[in-house]
Amino acid sequence: MNGRHLSALAVALFAPAWLLTAAHTSGELVGGRSAGWQAFVFAISPLVGNDVGGSLAWRVWMVSSALSNAAFLGSSILLWWRPQRVSHGLVASMAAATLINAFWFFLPDMRGDLRVGYYLWLTAFALVTFAALATVRGRSVTARVGAGAA
Repeated sequence: MNGRHLSALAVALFAPAWLLTAAHTSGELVGGRSAGWQAFVFAISPLVGNDVGGSLAWRVWMVSSALSNAAFLGSSILLWWRPQRVSHGLVASMAAATLINAFWFFLPDMRGDLRVGYYLWLTAFALVTFAALATVRGRSVTARVGAGAA
């Protein structure tokens, strides 16, 4: 599978993750379930002045997780339409975004509450990371083979 195929698969997982239940929650969310888009609204809420409590580090991490969705979309577009522009920096950025988003799983209070939407979303990030890596590696292999033939 090449980078374009992995990227397409990632988008196919990412899109329904926004509609499926990402977490079982208590509080103001209807029925105690939070769809992916609702989890995004919660994570971005410190930027719009909502007090979600917690330390500054916690709020920065939440917002970083929410904003990583823009990195996912941008990377997916780049992988599909401009794969020659994919760089090691993009691979590193998406790997960092994947790790930031995986952190939700390691929170003791959240682990049991995460649902299929979260796992699809996280898997989509990992796939885009691997797609970018496959694209960069594919170019370097082609360059080495081409240089060896000359």
